Amino acid sequence: MALNHQPPSFNPASSPIQHVVTVGSSLTKVGTVPTEINCPRCHHHVMTEVNYINGAFVWILVVILAFFFFPLMCFPCCIDQCKDVEHYCPHCRSFIGLKKRM
Repeated sequence: MALNHQPPSFNPASSPIQHVVTVGSSLTKVGTVPTEINCPRCHHHVMTEVNYINGAFVWILVVILAFFFFPLMCFPCCIDQCKDVEHYCPHCRSFIGLKKRM
């Protein structure tokens, strides 16, 4: 007793068409200091928290100082004005934007 079981056939005309629309997140222009904004995720009006990270500008300065004045090559890693700045919402901790030095 063999059952003749076939998979269901696919008919594109009968299947619903699903369109995916991605609403682009508006890029928030942020600077080097905390910025007052409405958070795109939690919609609270907040002053962003900033986090300074070593970016391309820091590493270029490190290489240049290593060649010309070796004792000061770590100096750019200690100066916030040389680093990229990440902005976060203090309420929901979501990433808001990034200010790159280079």
